[in-house]
Amino acid sequence: MGDGILKFPVIRAFKENNSKSKLIWATEKNPSVFFRSLADLGSQYLDEIHESTSIGSLFKKDKFLPRTHFDTIICTETGILKTLVLKKFKARKLISPAAGFLFSSSRPTENYKNQSSYERFLNLMNLASDKPLLPKFSIPIPKIYLDFAEDRLDKRLVFVGLNPGAGSEDKKWPLDLYVRVAKLLLEHNIVPTFFLGPMETMIKTELEKRIPESIFPENDYSRQRAASPLLTVALAQKMAFSLVNDSGGGHLVAAGGKKTITLFNDRRGAKFRSPFCEQVSINGLDFGVRKVRDIPYEPVLLAVKREIQSLIT
Repeated sequence: MGDGILKFPVIRAFKENNSKSKLIWATEKNPSVFFRSLADLGSQYLDEIHESTSIGSLFKKDKFLPRTHFDTIICTETGILKTLVLKKFKARKLISPAAGFLFSSSRPTENYKNQSSYERFLNLMNLASDKPLLPKFSIPIPKIYLDFAEDRLDKRLVFVGLNPGAGSEDKKWPLDLYVRVAKLLLEHNIVPTFFLGPMETMIKTELEKRIPESIFPENDYSRQRAASPLLTVALAQKMAFSLVNDSGGGHLVAAGGKKTITLFNDRRGAKFRSPFCEQVSINGLDFGVRKVRDIPYEPVLLAVKREIQSLIT
């Protein structure tokens, strides 16, 4: 999810710059978010989406094998074997960062290795573009989600987003600490606004008991009808700022464009920083720990207090 959100501005800019190009998106093993949860975005700018194709596999039959001609193939991964396998397509141009771009038809001038995930993808796509890409850092959101956010979040109130979920327990800051932050927000008449995934029902029940003044606008919407992740982006646009874990949900909140405090296991903050908003990265390694769940309360509290103070003054 997060990776798809980071790549989207570049995909859109490429298609707008190269409107006659046919852009085909393929994954080797996994499903694609652009065909599933982010289909609203993928369908606008990707001409074809293919999942689990075995396209870079040496031992499995490739679903693309009958299609032997591409003008350009871009491999975003660094594996040497995968790049060598892709050479079977005999494309006019192969762009790959493997082995320091050793097998690539062209290479970026910037220091690719030290760039963020977004910057790396932008550099790869620029190598295939007719003219330099100028991504716009906004997400096209269906009007129904924008209208819901406008109606659900009272303009007279101040909302701060909290995203306590993540894909693994190591990347989850303790719920007790999120509760402490929520109570601090309430002391300043700020509404704690929780963003939770569809599998986090138990967390919601606990939070409702411990902080009855908090709200869960995503869940309010989904009780009535299905929603895509773009609802999260629409709601996040209404936040004064947000506190999130390093997760897909955290990237969706950051895509709302408002300042975000993001908790990282290590110094991944440099690699996975969001281009959509001003981001404060709090990294576990800076405090002698390697997991988000072990980040102490005090540095997060300080960052939150700074943002609260900026709202007051």
